[in-house]
Amino acid sequence: MNILNGTEEPTSGDANFLGKDLITRHSECEDQIGVCTQEVILLEKLTVKETLEFFCYMKGVQRPELIIEENLERLNLQQQRDTIVAKLSYVEKRKLQLTIALLGNETRLVLLDEPTTGLDATSRREVWEAINRAKENRIILITTRHLDEAEALADRIAIVSNGSLQCCGNADFLKSRYGTGY
Repeated sequence: MNILNGTEEPTSGDANFLGKDLITRHSECEDQIGVCTQEVILLEKLTVKETLEFFCYMKGVQRPELIIEENLERLNLQQQRDTIVAKLSYVEKRKLQLTIALLGNETRLVLLDEPTTGLDATSRREVWEAINRAKENRIILITTRHLDEAEALADRIAIVSNGSLQCCGNADFLKSRYGTGY
């Protein structure tokens, strides 16, 4: 994930996105990439609305007021609109971070690194619903340690161990090939 989001250099290999080398031409793709890291990284002194306005501006979103309302509703953050980020609960911060990653119609690649870490079951389901609703016209790459999450969200599941791809396919293919406990 860190290589794909441009925070680490690869030792080998390549990654292409919309015909561009994501490694060497990352800056040309940044406005089309949304990232939700494992760590909660937010601007603590802004309100939720100000945070979304800032990221709409950064992504060049036209008519941000409509996008902000839509995204507040997506993860049930409407009541926190005017709350300072530092005062949000951990769950609300995770939801806000995911909302930022999904912002804008031009975001075509969304990198979600363990997006439901630390969330309760109800919040996990809300996040899953938001991700599933956001799939259209996007590539969403998710890392997870939870098989039920991978099955609920993924069209294809890739299993990586020690940095190497072990297998890849849809859930039915993997179950038929490796059994239900794959």
